[in-house]
Amino acid sequence: MRTIETMAKEGEETAILAIDMFVGRIKKYIGSYIALLGSVDAVIFTGGIGEHSATIRAKVLQNMEPLGLVMDTKKNSQHDISISQEESKIALFVISTDEELMIAKESYNLVHN
Repeated sequence: MRTIETMAKEGEETAILAIDMFVGRIKKYIGSYIALLGSVDAVIFTGGIGEHSATIRAKVLQNMEPLGLVMDTKKNSQHDISISQEESKIALFVISTDEELMIAKESYNLVHN
């Protein structure tokens, strides 16, 4: 994704399209889950892209204010843990994760239990 983001910043149309499609799918899932659940307490960005790409987070949250998702641009660019503005009805977080460690722990438990 870092390579695609760099290419998009350089004006590469296929990279821009790839990011737009990726972001569109994420937005669709967030909106769908809010509709299915009726309400949510928080949206959490995690994993490599969610943790490290302020650009992708900003694009995902763009125009999501009607759903109660209001991002603080400064907090997002500083990679704060909480990136929501005070008036956001749904909290927005960036949470670190270690997928490899979790897989190792689950594998260990499966073998030893």
